[in-house]
Amino acid sequence: MPGLVPGIARHLKITRQTVGWFKPAKPELVRYGEFPAFIVEGKKGAVYGFPDFERRGVKAAQHDHGPVVGADVWPPPPTDAELETVALTLAELVPGAAGPIVERDTCLYTNTLRADLRPDEGNEFIIDRLPADPRIIVASPCSGHGAKFASAIGTMLADLALDTKLIAPKAFQIDRFSGVEPPSS
Repeated sequence: MPGLVPGIARHLKITRQTVGWFKPAKPELVRYGEFPAFIVEGKKGAVYGFPDFERRGVKAAQHDHGPVVGADVWPPPPTDAELETVALTLAELVPGAAGPIVERDTCLYTNTLRADLRPDEGNEFIIDRLPADPRIIVASPCSGHGAKFASAIGTMLADLALDTKLIAPKAFQIDRFSGVEPPSS
């Protein structure tokens, strides 16, 4: 995003998010089609997960933001310590999903910081026309939770592409941040 939109880098934060696949203690209780995607609030924060839909185990991770990293910092794979909160929360609140970690992965979340030109708490998407050239639509539903809204974001992008007079929803407009390249005259 910073390479495409001059001035936006200082308004973004990238965090390392660790994900684990857990061998279910009771596979019959967490099968795809019978067990829902979930988010639970444990003693150390929110944990979300998905049923064993790929036969790799229950996919689960902390929803809370991890440590700040660079945009190209993927390795190393998550450690047991990084996934400890997830494992403990599953054991306490979703025991059928709890078991040993069988796979690990890292996701990078890109989150907006609190906007500086109008009220905005941050962690919102950027979906708008590029100020320097409104023919270009910038879409950064950057963080992992953006996938949950893929169909709505896709519809919004299609609408913006097809109707050049359409204005992006205020919550997603890029002009809530200072220092972003202004429209060319």
